[in-house]
Amino acid sequence: MDMKIIDLKKTILEDNDKDAELLRKETRAERVCYLNVMSSPGSGKTSTILALLHAIGDRISCGVMEADIDSDVDAKTIYEAGYPSVQLHTGGMCHLDAQMSRQGMKALYEAAESMGRKKPELVILENVGNLVCPAEFDTGSDLNLVILSVPEGDDKPLKYPLMFEKADLVVINKMDSLPAFDFDLKKCEANIRLRNEKVRIFPISARTGEGISELAEKITEHVRERLAEGKRNEHSGN
Repeated sequence: MDMKIIDLKKTILEDNDKDAELLRKETRAERVCYLNVMSSPGSGKTSTILALLHAIGDRISCGVMEADIDSDVDAKTIYEAGYPSVQLHTGGMCHLDAQMSRQGMKALYEAAESMGRKKPELVILENVGNLVCPAEFDTGSDLNLVILSVPEGDDKPLKYPLMFEKADLVVINKMDSLPAFDFDLKKCEANIRLRNEKVRIFPISARTGEGISELAEKITEHVRERLAEGKRNEHSGN
């Protein structure tokens, strides 16, 4: 007898992909842009997000979802900086998926309302820190931003190809530490291009502010395009 074999991972990923597309339709209808920030632990996700929030200023309403296996350290950091935030505990899972994103957004909208802030037009997810699982699961985001820091080395795009293939934007953080490490910026950029020819690369320092304004402008431009698209669809009845 031929035994039936079910590829559970394939089924889970296919189901999540469908839900992610549905979430994208929902956020577009609500005029919300969803930015998924991924990286390894310690690359500077939270500090980069904070720098972006300060750079974007009052031009766009923002909120942050912090995903971790445990603790609420990062969510508190964002909240104390004056922005709506929620902490998402994944229960041991090393990534967020579309359904978790949907639940987190609902809680984030409520958090913004409780602070007397308008509903976020830009929702930023700080995904769980690793370079493997988050790349496999579509969160329903509009933009995927990957952070690679100088101390990690310039070879990471070769070792973790899917992460960089999925990226719309790549940030090379901690440029202020460049003199202390054997890190070749041009080589790193070339390695990234091997995985993704079209990706935009931004060398930055979240600590000093180097490159933050350029990155913030790119993200702001995308959010404004999304808001304009939502208005056009609303007027056309779509």
